[in-house]
Amino acid sequence: MADICNCNEGQEEHEHCLDCDGILKCNESENYCRWCEERITKEAKEADYIDVTPSWADVAPALLMVLEQPNGSDKSGARDELIRMARIADCWVKHCKEASK
Repeated sequence: MADICNCNEGQEEHEHCLDCDGILKCNESENYCRWCEERITKEAKEADYIDVTPSWADVAPALLMVLEQPNGSDKSGARDELIRMARIADCWVKHCKEASK
């Protein structure tokens, strides 16, 4: 963390971090200490993340529609995806059972 300042003691001229009010070192930015910059950057990255992973409930109806079409062009792909999703669900159930022991 940045050094704490007692400006009343007449230390040499220095700048303070706008966030934590610690003394800025010469290798730090003009406004924030290294720790505050790292925290701000991390918070910005986390705020920008949006998980758009579809759920089983979202994907299954579309796959079933493909399978129900008489001349569906990708029935094998839909079947394969349903089987893959079922295996993943089975693995999760197994994991939950083992974790509860």
